[in-house]
Amino acid sequence: MRGLMIVVSMVWLVCSVPVTGLAQDEDDGIRVAEAVITTSVVDRQPTDRLEVVAAGTEQVACWTDLRNAAGQTVIHAWIHDGQTRARVRIEARADRWRCYSTKRLLPGWTGEWEVKILTEDGRVLATVPFTVR
Repeated sequence: MRGLMIVVSMVWLVCSVPVTGLAQDEDDGIRVAEAVITTSVVDRQPTDRLEVVAAGTEQVACWTDLRNAAGQTVIHAWIHDGQTRARVRIEARADRWRCYSTKRLLPGWTGEWEVKILTEDGRVLATVPFTVR
């Protein structure tokens, strides 16, 4: 019986740990189920998942899987060393909406990057960090 209690406690602990950077918007229910940096998207899926991007890479994409999103607009804010380099508006047309935006990387744009996935009023739904080096 004690062994069963330990297993149940471990399962509860693992299932109760929140996923960092993915949040649900309390007002309208929209949420980010998954978001990754990738070199490309094929058949609405990322081809890889990057945390480090090689300097000299010309373009990357931020792929996002939205839920409860029909009729909502999100913004991908591409931020490099604290400076916003681009803002891309994406309108979701279904409750589950897989989408992406791309960013061309100029040769000198090495360092820390992040894509903030925002609601129209600026609330952060998720943040996807990556480094170009």
